[in-house]
Amino acid sequence: MNCYTSAVLGLAMLGASFLTLATTDEQNYKIKLAFPTSELDRIYTGIVTERRNIFIQGIILGLFISYFTSNLFEQKNNFHKITFFLAVTFTVSVVYYFLIPKSDYMLNYLKTEEEIKSWLEIYKYMKLKYFLGFLFGFLSAIPIAYSMC
Repeated sequence: MNCYTSAVLGLAMLGASFLTLATTDEQNYKIKLAFPTSELDRIYTGIVTERRNIFIQGIILGLFISYFTSNLFEQKNNFHKITFFLAVTFTVSVVYYFLIPKSDYMLNYLKTEEEIKSWLEIYKYMKLKYFLGFLFGFLSAIPIAYSMC
């Protein structure tokens, strides 16, 4: 992977992950409103914990794969090494997250139309955050890559 590709991919994936992980009090408040019962809140917390653990496992796997693959490919400078490491780590973590089966889904517990609509809004919002983080990371990586590679 050349320096430009690793820089753009690595920084775009980093931006996507950071923006997705960044939560606000308003977002947490909307989630609480979507699940008015303590039972739904408990289920939601369990699902979030499982997904967080899967994400962390993917990052750890990505770090191991990055470490071993970085020795297989020649990088021309430290910036290239760092962005190669980021690109491999975050790509592996996203693929791992998508491929690992999840034990439970929030939709299994939603009964009313209002709960389902609220959950859909949360889902769309999180998807948008990931896309915007990737887009901002990608766009900011282009001039950085051309100046550092």
